[in-house]
Amino acid sequence: MYAIIGNGIAGINCAEVIRQKDKENSILVITEEKYPYYSRPQIIEFLAGNVELKELPFYNEKWYQDMGIKVNYREKALRIDTKNKILETDRDTYGFQKLLISIGASPTKPPIENIDTEGVFTLRNIDDAINVLSYIKGKEKAIILGCGLLGIETGRALAQRGLKIAGIEFFPRLLPRQLDEEGAKILQKKIEEKFGFEFYLGVKTKRIIQREQKFIGLELEDGRKIDGDLLIISAGISPNMELAQNSQINVNKGIIVNEYMETNIENIYAAGDCAEFSGRIYGIIPAALEESQIAGKNMIGEKTVYKGTIPSNTLKVTGIDLTSIGEIMPEGPGYEILTRKDEEKGLYRKLIFKENILVGAILLGDKRKYVNKVLNLVKSKAEFKNKEELINEEE
Repeated sequence: MYAIIGNGIAGINCAEVIRQKDKENSILVITEEKYPYYSRPQIIEFLAGNVELKELPFYNEKWYQDMGIKVNYREKALRIDTKNKILETDRDTYGFQKLLISIGASPTKPPIENIDTEGVFTLRNIDDAINVLSYIKGKEKAIILGCGLLGIETGRALAQRGLKIAGIEFFPRLLPRQLDEEGAKILQKKIEEKFGFEFYLGVKTKRIIQREQKFIGLELEDGRKIDGDLLIISAGISPNMELAQNSQINVNKGIIVNEYMETNIENIYAAGDCAEFSGRIYGIIPAALEESQIAGKNMIGEKTVYKGTIPSNTLKVTGIDLTSIGEIMPEGPGYEILTRKDEEKGLYRKLIFKENILVGAILLGDKRKYVNKVLNLVKSKAEFKNKEELINEEE
């Protein structure tokens, strides 16, 4: 039997890969959630009111049945007896031949005074979104702590619900992992104009202000106080490693895997946001897909090597097109950087070359066709000499 812990994108993609080649052996998926597989980005659309709860599951129960994949919902994996290949949960024990750990990550909460006050939320799953939607009834203003991709997308969703949004960011610019200073300025202006966000950049939160145990605002370290009715914390994620730690599986920042996505224990694999490959946790959907595909192939005996994933992040905000690809903050000699800017159009392009090979790009205001062209050039790692033509290409 194949056992898969986690019903997210990594777990379900691995199950599909296995079933395509192995029609006979059983596949069991264990998940703490109560919903069939759904795409996490769709949670934002649910929060915004663009999709209904019943539309969130990507696969229904019939799909699982047709695929011959059994799912146990609301069941927590506690420990793996790696010697005897037995998985222990809070409900039962299961023998297995091959096992994948794809238990994802949890939102990080910064060490701020009164962090557990009522009205303070994180957003990671469907139930989190339901809790937020229940709380915002009659509320006027939300504060977003952390202006990365998820923070901005969450703010946009709540703005669509009619709330005023204040964004708090420790770094002096938006999207510090996806944008340089120039691109961040253009993006900030677009968001302020389109959604009315109020940003506080380069600041640190001192404490949460509460009244009668409920959130009413934040106090910054510089003394300023920001009023609000609820707080959404979007301060990154931490890989879930407790199961591995309970099972003598090696961990560092995440669950350590080799180039076959295998842990230090033979026939036990890991993929997705909980996995650490070559010292790196990607935390992005493209990596979860690639890692789980490699894991699935190796679990059925097709020796396949994972070489890492080229980072690619897209901001999912209607009317704002932003994608960052590969190396966007190059350090050291040998790089050539081309930029093009048109603030009126909200266009900012930055292409990074090394030895005539395109290694990274920031694309703000570009449509999908151009983005895909640049992404394919980065992935190909082929020498490319028409640089000026590429940076000035019109769609």
